[in-house]
Amino acid sequence: MRISGIAYIILGSFIAGTSFYIFKGKQLLMFYIISGALISFGILKLMIDKVREPKYEKMPRQPRQTFNQRGQPTYTSNQQYRYCHSCSALINYNQNFCHKCGVRVR
Repeated sequence: MRISGIAYIILGSFIAGTSFYIFKGKQLLMFYIISGALISFGILKLMIDKVREPKYEKMPRQPRQTFNQRGQPTYTSNQQYRYCHSCSALINYNQNFCHKCGVRVR
């Protein structure tokens, strides 16, 4: 079971708040160190999870083959646009290069 970074932040905030409320003027450094560590770990965990989040790319549809009246194959496409495999920009299906990053897409 994976614990979310938000749970660590909430737990650290709860420990800091209750120790401040209960021990009002007394310095109990241990509780503040523990709560600070939990909050820092939660923020770090949220940032790592955001970086590791998978990026899904839409794959272009392959043109389907149809035949004209003479029996010769003709290729038609339902999709006029596709996505660059490098920067995920939306490009025209007939373009050879991405207009945003310049990578060859064909």
